Amino acid sequence: MPYNKQDDFGCKVHQQGGYNRLENKKDNELWKSFIRKNMLKSILINLIFNTCYPYFNIRNPAAVSLFSGEYCFARFILPMAFLLPFMMTFDMLKKSISIAALGEEGFVPPANFRKYRFILRIAGINGGITLSATLLFMLILQYYIPNSYYFNGRLLSVFMGITAAMLSVIFTLGPIKVVRKMSNQ
Repeated sequence: MPYNKQDDFGCKVHQQGGYNRLENKKDNELWKSFIRKNMLKSILINLIFNTCYPYFNIRNPAAVSLFSGEYCFARFILPMAFLLPFMMTFDMLKKSISIAALGEEGFVPPANFRKYRFILRIAGINGGITLSATLLFMLILQYYIPNSYYFNGRLLSVFMGITAAMLSVIFTLGPIKVVRKMSNQ
């Protein structure tokens, strides 16, 4: 039966005016299990990898600067600031579009919809914005600290792991929200 619209509770309304809450419940369970599985996996992987990589690669942890020196922090965080949002968005959008097509909603993209062009555009925007915000924050921090100031490399590696975990949460939920919004139109 074709659907006209959704009511205030997110349930689909048939043309005859009847509700089918079972379909909405199945879709919600499908999305919840998908989110739970991907969220846990991405948080753990990013937290562990992005903490351990700088932790074991910084030779002199007492003398880490932001932009200068052999073991500058920008060398670790700037590639992560672009690649993590880009890769997470790309992966989540691809999986979310597939899940939406399998669900009861029956995601039907617009006629001129190009899946990978859309995915790459959104992923590039997310990566670019995150990279720009991180670089701007680091430049402002560099401007206000003295030239001879050095950071503790171990604390910076923990900070980087926590930042990666937070970014993985944002860029797991964001693409799912975009696809669900598209599938409900």
